[in-house]
Amino acid sequence: QVTVLNAPRGGYAAVARAGSGVNLREVRVTCPGGQGCGDWLLLEGIDASPVDLTISTATETRHFTLRPQYEKHEPNGARCGPTCFYAEQTVTWE
Repeated sequence: QVTVLNAPRGGYAAVARAGSGVNLREVRVTCPGGQGCGDWLLLEGIDASPVDLTISTATETRHFTLRPQYEKHEPNGARCGPTCFYAEQTVTWE
C-alpha cells in the first residue's frame, strides 16, 4: 500500500514495476476523474524491492523509487496458506 500525500484531486494513473526478466512484476492503477482516488494506492502483486512508481495526471508526471520492507503474514497459521507479504510506503506529490 502506498500513501500519496498531497494526492492529485483529479484523475491520475499509477504504474509500479519491480524485478526484472521473468520476475518482472507490473501493476497499473487508473483513478477516474472527479474527486480522484483518495490518498492511497494498493499495488497488489508487487513483492520485490526496489519498486519504480510513476504517477501521472493529464498534465504532470512524478517518478518515485520505493524500497519497501515486506512483512510476512500467515493468517491461517504457518502450515496453512496463504502466505502474504505486506509493506507500506509514503510518497509526496509536489
